[in-house]
Amino acid sequence: NLSDVAGVWLQDWTGQRSFNGSQDLPRVGLWWNWEVDSMHYPNWTGLVASLQSLGIRTLTYVNCMLSDVSQRGTPYQHNYFKEALEKKYVVRNSDGSVWTGYNGTMVDISNPAAYNWLKDIIVKNMLGTGVCGWMCDFGESVPLNASLSSGQNPRQFHSQYPGLWAQLNADAISTASAQGLLRNNCSEEDVVFFMRAGNALSPGKSRFFWLGDQTVTWDEHDGLATAITGMISGGISGYSLTHSDIGGYTAVHKYFIKYVRSKELFLRWCELSAFTLAYRSHLGTLPSQNWQMNSDNETLVHFFNMTVVFQSWGFYRSDLMNQAHKLGWPVVRHMMLVFPENPSVYTEDLRFQYMLGTQLLVAPVHSRGQEEARVFLPAGLVWVHLWTGTQLLGADEWVEVPAPIGQPCVLYPRGSSVGEQFRLNLKSRGLL
Repeated sequence: NLSDVAGVWLQDWTGQRSFNGSQDLPRVGLWWNWEVDSMHYPNWTGLVASLQSLGIRTLTYVNCMLSDVSQRGTPYQHNYFKEALEKKYVVRNSDGSVWTGYNGTMVDISNPAAYNWLKDIIVKNMLGTGVCGWMCDFGESVPLNASLSSGQNPRQFHSQYPGLWAQLNADAISTASAQGLLRNNCSEEDVVFFMRAGNALSPGKSRFFWLGDQTVTWDEHDGLATAITGMISGGISGYSLTHSDIGGYTAVHKYFIKYVRSKELFLRWCELSAFTLAYRSHLGTLPSQNWQMNSDNETLVHFFNMTVVFQSWGFYRSDLMNQAHKLGWPVVRHMMLVFPENPSVYTEDLRFQYMLGTQLLVAPVHSRGQEEARVFLPAGLVWVHLWTGTQLLGADEWVEVPAPIGQPCVLYPRGSSVGEQFRLNLKSRGLL
């Protein structure tokens, strides 16, 4: 149902790039030359306008790096890598040579001219074509021995760069609005960008955040489980609006090492993402090997069922986002933020369950083959199971709650108007 789709994220708008060298992990990446690849998308503005006519916004991708598009082998209008070198807009090593990394170089936005140059590229090539949002990547990689145009200490600027990078993107939006360049009924308030890098000032500048490049695994060090702990710890740290890539990002298949996305992992990650700020898929670094939303019909149905779940508590999510905007309170909350008087929430290991606001308790399945969720229920409340209506008495104890695929563990306090409305919404869409 197209009415369930708010936006299409076309990360590869600048063209796809395959890496398979001896020094690289095999993967599908992007050409970091911030204009549309006309061979890949021959009618870009028409596509964006067509999607908008269906009520679907187009989102893209940008970062603060540049790669040499002359190596692509297909036509291009600008080579921003070459232009930045000529204008001396790039970060340099302490010996004056151009810094290189990640198969590219980094724009030195400590230079006001470089800052405005990159901002204007975003205004013209993204916002000016009708794009209404983007992933705003990188910002954390200024080398500690860099030579900067501003003469700033690189160790200090390393931490300042993410906030300045966020400000540049925010300035691009306000500039495009002031110049009347926003298109397809996309107002300044409608445009979003989400970042992974940040500093103490970033939450006041970036629209929201994602948790970076999890591996396509279950583990608690860089897999699905870290998406849960990342949102919780981010919320405590002032990052009130966060989410993750559905299914994770980093896949590895080289020599005897193989980590590719499984069907079960993808299904469970859909369930997790249905109870976060944003529900957004990602092909990952090995799209042809990773399990995708359309790999089989069962997965496609599950993916869109979780879209319905995500929409069905949207009324409450809007309230929580207003709280985040006005008060800084996170959408995803550690239990201690909701039950501060309960000593048990400070001593129990509550890394893998969280509250959405004060009314929904979520305990995502984060282990392979698991059909139940182990969840700690604070005392003083009777908790209602979202899917069955079963009531559980909270007694500061751990309980096992059934959580088959398609019915992630979600509970709400008995008498909660939010929980009751959520159930009514699910019933109206045929999921209860």
